[in-house]
Amino acid sequence: MKPEDAILAKSIMSELTRRRLNTSGVIITASNGIVRIQGTIRRIRGDNRDLNYELERARDIIKRKPGVRDVVINVKIR
Repeated sequence: MKPEDAILAKSIMSELTRRRLNTSGVIITASNGIVRIQGTIRRIRGDNRDLNYELERARDIIKRKPGVRDVVINVKIR
């Protein structure tokens, strides 16, 4: 992975964490502006928010980041 892709992937992980999504089962990769989010997002205990909504909000924010051309999300929500 190129250094700029690694920095972008780390930035995306931070964004998901800010949205209070449990990302312990998530892998994020970036290559040539294409961000891929794969794995399982789990509900944080005691948090009843709509995780699909939070993930879509995160997608919108990620798409606006410099260098991002597209966001591909392939996750299971539990």
